[in-house]
Amino acid sequence: MRFLFHVLSDIGRVRSGNEDSALGRVDPDGAQGLLLIVADGMGGAAAGEVASRMAVETLSELYFSGSDAPDQRLHAGMLAANTRIAQASEEREGARGMGTTCTALAIVDSTAYVAHVGDSRAYLLRAGTITRLTRDMSVWADRVRAGAPPSSEYGRNQLAEAVGVNSELAPQMRSDVEVATGDRFLLCSDGLWGLVTDPELQRVAHAGPLEDACRTLVELANARGGADNVTVVLAAVAD
Repeated sequence: MRFLFHVLSDIGRVRSGNEDSALGRVDPDGAQGLLLIVADGMGGAAAGEVASRMAVETLSELYFSGSDAPDQRLHAGMLAANTRIAQASEEREGARGMGTTCTALAIVDSTAYVAHVGDSRAYLLRAGTITRLTRDMSVWADRVRAGAPPSSEYGRNQLAEAVGVNSELAPQMRSDVEVATGDRFLLCSDGLWGLVTDPELQRVAHAGPLEDACRTLVELANARGGADNVTVVLAAVAD
């Protein structure tokens, strides 16, 4: 399999800084496949940016330097990022309480592995369909799953779990996604999915060059107010 990807992050129309971080990286030797990550930091502009960047750097470093199974490396990277961010939160002035979402997807040997904390998202785009691979970990999402109307705004921006906030972390893990040629994978922060519907994500992200699709998605979110930073990582699986 051959992987193509594009990463685009935008400050949006309201925020004064960008707290999102993202990564796309292919193992040049091929053995460890493709790694995609999106992280959306919190704790103030400076601290949020630090937390998201630390999560991406720590997770990618441990993933590509390890020799365990892909899902084990993703899980270990999440836990290491949690410890590192929590420690930095205590040591850095003005960083107390910082944390981040983190959604990572690795493809190795025709299988996609997912590790996820928070309310960024990962999607599979296949044959005109879109399937979400992650479950939002937020107060709002928990209430909706319990029966509250989706139109309720209570707790929409309050994470139920984040990387770097608590000593214990339980990432959502998946290793059951089979990958086929022609598939596309979309990772994004809530600055995108909060303003652009899943059918719109599918329509734009499933066709055309990856760079054009990412730019169109960011423009859609900004045209609807751009109330948050907008980050998109889009990858395609080719022959």
